[in-house]
Amino acid sequence: MTIHATMNPLGSTSPYDLFDNAQNFDFAANSITEAIWKDRFGKSRHTWYGIESMALQAMLNYGYITKKSFEQGAALYTPNTVLQLESNGEYYRWDGDWTQPKVVAPASTPETTGGIGPGKWVGVGDASLRSDLFAGPVRVRVGGLALRDFYSVRDWGVLGNGTEESAKFQKAMDDVEAFGGGVLLIPAGMKIKCWERLYGRKGVSIKCDPTSWLDFRGAPWLTPNNNMALLGYYGTAGSFITPSADMTFGSNKIAVPDASAFKVGDMLELSMDDHGKWNDTSVTVTAGQLAIVTGVYPATRNIVISEPIYETLTLDKGARIRIIDPVEDIIVDGLGIIGNGRNPSGNAEQGLKFFFGRNVQIKNCRMKDVDTQSIGVVSCYDGLIADNRVDHPPLGTIDVISYAIVYSSSMHIEIHGNHGINARHGIISSHLARMYGYYGVSRFIDIHNNKHTSNYGDLASAGFVRAHAGIATHTDAEFVSAYENTVVGCRYGVNIRTPNNSVKNNKIHDCPVGVYASEYWADLEVAYNDFYDCPNPIMSDVTPYELPRGLINIHDNTFARCGGSAMQFPVSFKSTLLYDRNTVRQPINTGVTATFSAYNNVDFSASDNNIQVNDTFAFRAAGTGMQKIMGTKIKYLVKATSAAVNIVSATNFVVAGTIVEVPVGSTGGNIACPTRLDAPNSIVTGNYKIEV
Repeated sequence: MTIHATMNPLGSTSPYDLFDNAQNFDFAANSITEAIWKDRFGKSRHTWYGIESMALQAMLNYGYITKKSFEQGAALYTPNTVLQLESNGEYYRWDGDWTQPKVVAPASTPETTGGIGPGKWVGVGDASLRSDLFAGPVRVRVGGLALRDFYSVRDWGVLGNGTEESAKFQKAMDDVEAFGGGVLLIPAGMKIKCWERLYGRKGVSIKCDPTSWLDFRGAPWLTPNNNMALLGYYGTAGSFITPSADMTFGSNKIAVPDASAFKVGDMLELSMDDHGKWNDTSVTVTAGQLAIVTGVYPATRNIVISEPIYETLTLDKGARIRIIDPVEDIIVDGLGIIGNGRNPSGNAEQGLKFFFGRNVQIKNCRMKDVDTQSIGVVSCYDGLIADNRVDHPPLGTIDVISYAIVYSSSMHIEIHGNHGINARHGIISSHLARMYGYYGVSRFIDIHNNKHTSNYGDLASAGFVRAHAGIATHTDAEFVSAYENTVVGCRYGVNIRTPNNSVKNNKIHDCPVGVYASEYWADLEVAYNDFYDCPNPIMSDVTPYELPRGLINIHDNTFARCGGSAMQFPVSFKSTLLYDRNTVRQPINTGVTATFSAYNNVDFSASDNNIQVNDTFAFRAAGTGMQKIMGTKIKYLVKATSAAVNIVSATNFVVAGTIVEVPVGSTGGNIACPTRLDAPNSIVTGNYKIEV
């Protein structure tokens, strides 16, 4: 241990440095408790004990080397060598002293060569695992450190041979919770028949082999349209607490009657008895948002929460708070569920679901013929839904709710790497829970690298009508980012029904409508997407919802073999629309008024676009605000009679720097706009029409 710390350079012969070196080297070579020592320059280095520990860990991570046997005798030279006891087939690892090889004489047993337990022989094979499972928790150890408790369903008598085993599987989850939690393992090759609902338990994760399933086929139809799943994890909610004052939009502070009723880390639900942020009249009870308590101040009777309040929750609207006791830190990995398919009498079952959860994960799972809602998180804070596959039967003519992945009333959820087939909706914020008083707004949802395909059939088929959207925000989600997804064959590729969302870098193919903005859409970005074979790549509705639409930014997209896009805006509120640096190739002409149209009370700006058109408008600017078409290249593929730019009714507009290329003999390709007499403040300049 350095005492003098002269900081003399290397090679010093100072007796002070020699003294420090001697103490340091003694500590580095002989300590058996400390992994780090500091040299006389203050630099941290590994002791010999630390190096041995790292080497041991590396060997254990690499895997076991098997060797025979206690009966035959052997010498073990590395800590990851395991020795078999032939009488029971078990392998054991020496967890004791490794300063010299571990020598086992012939005709030995673990008990006669050191004993069994931590610091002695440790069983590492299946025989030991299965035996210990009956007695309770099994600790999987690395270097004597307990990592996690693992259990196998086989040790509750689950056979997975097609006989009904709901009660056995449920008992396994109940017991693992009683043991203090852990991971319930479903080994390979099991098909566990279940005719009853299963209830996940607190602290109980599931790890399933990819060849095994929970099989609900043939089960009596469980009550449809309730809020339960075939396998569900359910937290609980406390009693409602009325705040002492209105909860203010944008604030993180809430006045409460008794702050001592809360503690830091509590999960809260803020709600009100009202129609929600966008006055959705189908909602009578709204759970406005979730949050985590970050500060408690009894003296001033205030609490501070992790999220700003996104709605003005006033007392006269029944504003209230309740503390949620969530299921948390749960991972369901690799689980397969086979459902009963589509119920001809109504909606079928929900598959795997978390309700009131926190830090939950659903990954690598397989859902087949679980038709209503295959995977879902409702009122969950911080979650992951990743790399799952959901297969639904073809949509057909039965009018059912058919969702692959649902997020509802949740915050901070990441959804990625999933593949959905044939669901009416691929990934959606659902208001299914509204009838149970848990309807709220989801926020900060990250949806990326997913794929959804659907066989909707021809445009007149019932299947098409029901193949709704690959990705959708119902009237209960904002701050949703949908990026780098692939959607094929849905009625709508992405359906945005709420404000503050983005659709970026997606591949949207063979969808009658690529991106559909409906109901409460506003402040939307659509960028860097690849649209292919979409008759209406981007469109919006406006009626009956008259509300401000904010800024709509459509830029850097590519449209191939697509029809025209059209955005309609409210008459009563001014909005802004930007359409920049987009590329249109191989357009289709069926029923298309223009490549892009903007209507009603909107300031519309289009610049630096590169557009190919047939005999139709490139732009139809039918807004009443400022209209700007600048720096755009337009090429007609056929002999044209239509104008390239059609300014319909605006009195303030600029059309500048537009280059229009038309076949020889075309009478179209012009700039059609009101006269200077009708629009004296407008500018039309620097535009060129070229015949080729």
